[in-house]
Amino acid sequence: MAKKDYMFGGKLVALTKRTNIAMRDVYDVYFFAKNNWDINEDIILTMTSNHLKKHLSDCINLILKIKENQILSGLGELLDVDQKSWVKTNLRKEVLFLLRLRKKLIV
Repeated sequence: MAKKDYMFGGKLVALTKRTNIAMRDVYDVYFFAKNNWDINEDIILTMTSNHLKKHLSDCINLILKIKENQILSGLGELLDVDQKSWVKTNLRKEVLFLLRLRKKLIV
């Protein structure tokens, strides 16, 4: 089983490496960040040649580009009505808040 920090680091890399944004990656990043998982910085450096702070900036910029009508793409069939409503209304702003907070805490 993969370690949590490796999973989170890998998910942050996947978020920026895919040709098209996968909303499941955004949701997973939200879940990992909300639950305060550590991030394996080595995987980010190895896969992107960027340090964590720079990569978090790249992730933030990517998430800012998500259009409202894209947010449920690939997630809608996995969620019930209440969850869909929450994702559509809150996911983007919550994940941005959590990534900005994490970035701010890096010294």
